[in-house]
Amino acid sequence: MTGKCTPARRARILCSPPGAWRLARLVQSIRACQKDAPVTIVCHSQGNMVSMAAAFLGETLGPSAVADSYVLCNPPYSLLDRNFTENWVSGNLKDEHGNTGRQKYTARTQTLKAFFDILRTRLALQQNAAFVDEFSANQKPDPKHSYTAALDRAAYGLHGSSYGRVTLYFNPHDQVISATPVQGIGWRGMSAQEIADTGGDGVFTQRVFAQNHDVGQKNEADYDIWQRNGQPLTPGSLDFWLPLSQVAEYFIQKGLRASKGFGRKILTFLFAPIVIVGSKLAGTRINALPPKDWKLPMKAPELPEKFSPQSQRFGNISEQFDEGCDSPADSLHSARAFDADDVYAPYRAQGKGSAQDEAALRYELNGMLRMQARRDELAEKDGSVTGVDKPEAASDKFKAWRTKEIHNYLAANVDTHATDHSTIMSNAMHAEKALAYDVAVGVCTIRQEELRKLRVVADWCLLKRLDDTEDSKEFFEYYDKGKFKRVPLYEWANNKDSPAKKPQKIMDERQNVVVRAAPTGISALGTDDA
Repeated sequence: MTGKCTPARRARILCSPPGAWRLARLVQSIRACQKDAPVTIVCHSQGNMVSMAAAFLGETLGPSAVADSYVLCNPPYSLLDRNFTENWVSGNLKDEHGNTGRQKYTARTQTLKAFFDILRTRLALQQNAAFVDEFSANQKPDPKHSYTAALDRAAYGLHGSSYGRVTLYFNPHDQVISATPVQGIGWRGMSAQEIADTGGDGVFTQRVFAQNHDVGQKNEADYDIWQRNGQPLTPGSLDFWLPLSQVAEYFIQKGLRASKGFGRKILTFLFAPIVIVGSKLAGTRINALPPKDWKLPMKAPELPEKFSPQSQRFGNISEQFDEGCDSPADSLHSARAFDADDVYAPYRAQGKGSAQDEAALRYELNGMLRMQARRDELAEKDGSVTGVDKPEAASDKFKAWRTKEIHNYLAANVDTHATDHSTIMSNAMHAEKALAYDVAVGVCTIRQEELRKLRVVADWCLLKRLDDTEDSKEFFEYYDKGKFKRVPLYEWANNKDSPAKKPQKIMDERQNVVVRAAPTGISALGTDDA
């Protein structure tokens, strides 16, 4: 439903792969090469949900499958107590008791607390400081250029350790994570009360990345979210968003494409007028506003050099951290020769990117095309999409469909405003000056050949190159066929014997309580939230 109501045409909301299980297995594979290898998982956007789930699944495999530290960038994980919109769009989801809607606040906080507790166990596993010094100690007279593990941990670790840390990077002007049905901590940050409710003390800290705000300050004051460019805003004002956030509308075209089966398409068409009128009357905006008095504790360790975040696009650095327009066609390679047969030819002149930028765009679009082809019944019987994987072998019908899909996508997003959702992670300077001090630090003794194999294991596209004797080869099936263990992913994950079934520590308590049928046969639905 979220995808049907958003004017943001660039977003495609589809199903997820078995990423959490695969990530837990990858960490386990790393530790099979070196038992005490320091591992930090740096995740972005929905990758946070995958990566956090990997910690729970990894725990079921044993300590070797859990990372030592996490950096959560722009996560959609929400600690909002009340969210009518999310409760509405989650009405088809049920917990084990049959209750529906969004997860309760207690389920959210206690699950996050369990995640923090898993990371807390990593504190005792950091490598001996003397051992680290054997490989990396630097006794230069200038403290800024010298290094010992003990001094580094005291200066930049949390309670004297770089292990057992969870660091949140949030952007108060992230237009994705601030979406009304989401309102994640990657936009709002975490308040003192939320940190207390999740037991974050000793594990959790956060850094805010906002225009004209220095990251890494000493004894930083609580961050007041009601500001822009360092200037205060009127709490509750729609001016928080620039440009103004759009009002949600129902798009019947999206509804029809997202509905599987003829019957569901008919229902979508019949109910569309009601939903369209209802959404207009509600006047709900795509992006939410933070609470009027929303201040975030900034307790992350001081950095050697504080800095104001910058945006980086197509190799150009800008002090304008909040970006302007962001058309996908801008990513096309600016120096590529024009070819009339190229499906991207009509938009080639708009390109500002490099070969790598275009490759990333094609990778994104090919993923969308595979998923849409399966929905439009253009995939092979086994779920593979030959027309995307081997364009030269595609039928004329598929080529026409592919061209239309790509052109429609690029045309619809020609004036898309930047979401400011990836500005933190797309600038290497941020990694050099902040991220490098928020990761688990230790000695890695894994040989180059083993590292090369691990990089292959980590990439969906390269799994095919592995020998059939490699355990990780099995994950290529999902990339290739859209199934895992020869069955749909949902069926595999929910099997009672599945190794990736929901761990007990992940609480599943939804707010719309189903009142059991009375002797009259009448049942009712109640909610403890709005």
